[in-house]
Amino acid sequence: MKPYLTVEKEALCETVVKKSRFLGALYPVETYDQAADKIAAVKKQYWDARHNCSAMIIGEDGDFRRFSDDGEPQGTAGMPMLEALVQSGTTNVLAVVTRYFGGVLLGAGGLARAYSSAVGCALKSAQIVRMVPCAVYGLNLPYASYGRLEAIARSGDYALEEAAFGEEVAAEVLVPEDLKEKFLAEMGEAFFGKVRPERKGGRYRAQRI
Repeated sequence: MKPYLTVEKEALCETVVKKSRFLGALYPVETYDQAADKIAAVKKQYWDARHNCSAMIIGEDGDFRRFSDDGEPQGTAGMPMLEALVQSGTTNVLAVVTRYFGGVLLGAGGLARAYSSAVGCALKSAQIVRMVPCAVYGLNLPYASYGRLEAIARSGDYALEEAAFGEEVAAEVLVPEDLKEKFLAEMGEAFFGKVRPERKGGRYRAQRI
């Protein structure tokens, strides 16, 4: 697991170029299948549009890349969209640009700029987040100690997940990998070694930037 940038949630932006409407949309995705399902849903939603072009970057290293011109002249839509995503530094992201033709031909250069600009517009309206790899620690503690755990989570760069309240409190804490030793030391000092966090794997945590 390594940190990467992506979009927090769906982002939309509309631009108009010589009477053609370009609806730019960004979606967080983690697999090709998720992206393909989203493209199919967009095409269904905008069934009356002339084109629904797409580009995607998937993987922590951004090494899976695909694009589609969806009927536009080759190289005028999907590739400029993909280049806009690459320049943004994001991954695990899908861009779809829906075009309603306005009756005026834009030419190859005009189309490429319009599709790139539509993605750029959506990027400006999107909330970019840094996905931070975290260790997940599970722990059980008395009710009277839960407030102290909440205070530790607030003061450090940790995320306290929803807890289960039974005979004791069962909680999970997301701890950035580079802060594991600090977290364990704080827990030992706060609870005098009586509460022992148990690592339960890893998970990403989104941090707004």
